[in-house]
Amino acid sequence: MKSALKYLSKQNKHKSQQQKSQHQKLQLQTEGNRHSDMNFVCSDEDIETDGQSTQLHNKIGSVFECVIDSNPISVQNGMCLIGKTGSARSIGDDTPSQNLIPSNEMTNRYSQSDLHTNLVPCIKHPGHERFIPIIKLNSYHFPENFQTESWVKLIRLKAVDVVRLVVSCTSKNRPEELSLTNVKDVRYGTGTAFLYKMDKTEQCDCTVATAGHSVSGLFRVMTASHVVFDDEEAKNTTVEFFYDSADTSTVIRGWGVRVCHIDVMRNRSIIECQTHDLNLCQRLTHALKERNHLIAKELEPHIVSVLTSVIISHPHGMCKQVTFGKLKEMKEYGVARTTKEGVMLIDCMLTYDTPTCPGTGGGPVNVIGGGTTCYAFAPHCASKGNDENISGLGWTRVSLTPIEPL
Repeated sequence: MKSALKYLSKQNKHKSQQQKSQHQKLQLQTEGNRHSDMNFVCSDEDIETDGQSTQLHNKIGSVFECVIDSNPISVQNGMCLIGKTGSARSIGDDTPSQNLIPSNEMTNRYSQSDLHTNLVPCIKHPGHERFIPIIKLNSYHFPENFQTESWVKLIRLKAVDVVRLVVSCTSKNRPEELSLTNVKDVRYGTGTAFLYKMDKTEQCDCTVATAGHSVSGLFRVMTASHVVFDDEEAKNTTVEFFYDSADTSTVIRGWGVRVCHIDVMRNRSIIECQTHDLNLCQRLTHALKERNHLIAKELEPHIVSVLTSVIISHPHGMCKQVTFGKLKEMKEYGVARTTKEGVMLIDCMLTYDTPTCPGTGGGPVNVIGGGTTCYAFAPHCASKGNDENISGLGWTRVSLTPIEPL
């Protein structure tokens, strides 16, 4: 990890003086924009990439965390059709020299399944004791400094935007450093949805519904680039909202349209999607407003200086789970910039010990506390072993006050 980050650091060395002055210049402006969630950051002007690609993850010997399944699946107009039970395995570079997590045989992993009741075999986290179903999340699950109902509400509201991704295609153009070249099976990952232009409905000419029906405007999903790499893979991706329990009647599906942003080097991709459910935009908008109100009225007045790392994901492709851990390291890159909401952010990559499993890949890593409510946000990328995990490229607020590790 250190050697890879050292490479990235050299690439940005010439910006260091500019970044330092930018921090000083913007500190006062940032203080007035703390009362908001970071999940809104997914517009074109808020995303920067240098377009570079490198064997970053092969250098650090990490294991990408999506789930591969050998069962037949078809994705058509947002509908996910899955065959009978099959097998799954952890994904990494299949060369013998890599320190990979061994493959696992799994059963009953689909929509009716639950991570704990079906006793999913997992070498990384047997029993999944530290994985908490989102529907059972309670204040006593949180670290000591965060055991209030307000923090429970915040994580549950953030979970509204977390989706399961079902990808039935592996592009021939996928680079080898993304570890899935020549794999034709279905894979599962996690992502975070952003409204973008979702409220701008348009006519849809698909054959799933009656002629003349409407479809939502584009919304965006941020995930890891090893989960969804290009337009071909995006078009064969089903996006599943509210897969929170074994009751799949609550699930709302959408489909991928194209990849609008890809950063192979720092393992982040953003796909544009649509859905036939025209009420979904209203539900997501309501959750965002509730989060911001909760932050401003209940959380920010009582913020703590310590940090904790929270991941919301679909481990092994199953129901939504929450895990807690410690932020071990954060590296900042580039120059701080202002979002259209007036929040000062800078790119970052995170290292943390929050438990993850295959299927967690692309799921949001939320760093909370640190003198504000939402300190950093990034897509989970891979496992390094030794209880260390790393994110893809994310964002953190411009630091204003010293922080304490949890």
